[in-house]
Amino acid sequence: MTAAYYLAKKGHEVTVFEKNEKAGGQCRYGIPAYRLPDELLDREIADILEVGIDLHTNMEKRSPTQLIEDGYDAVLVAAGTHQGTKLSIPGNDLKGVYVNTEFLKAARRGSPLDIGERVMVRGTGIGRLLESESHSFNFKKFEKRP
Repeated sequence: MTAAYYLAKKGHEVTVFEKNEKAGGQCRYGIPAYRLPDELLDREIADILEVGIDLHTNMEKRSPTQLIEDGYDAVLVAAGTHQGTKLSIPGNDLKGVYVNTEFLKAARRGSPLDIGERVMVRGTGIGRLLESESHSFNFKKFEKRP
């Protein structure tokens, strides 16, 4: 959205194809709502779009070749940071082991992952989310570890 904003401010006709149902990327799906409320993010995105950006949400990936063939003069691929990183430790591929980005995105969409009754969090970022939103999850025991 930042690149689209500055390109539009320079006079370019800008179209954004967003894979998710709402724009905002990691700000929307990677930062819990208690830290960055949706209302604030929606206002910021509306301000960005006011410069004349054409936003299309729920879009499947399209190749740069296809977009050029469709009449676009240039394509900027800004894929964001939605992947997350698995720690290189034994067991990181077991059932029930989640990467922070997929966990946070599911929680922000209102469909938290099935995490069972006993939960251990490695690191502190998601720990605060679990504590503040514990009613959304179905666990009985929660343990944080740095």
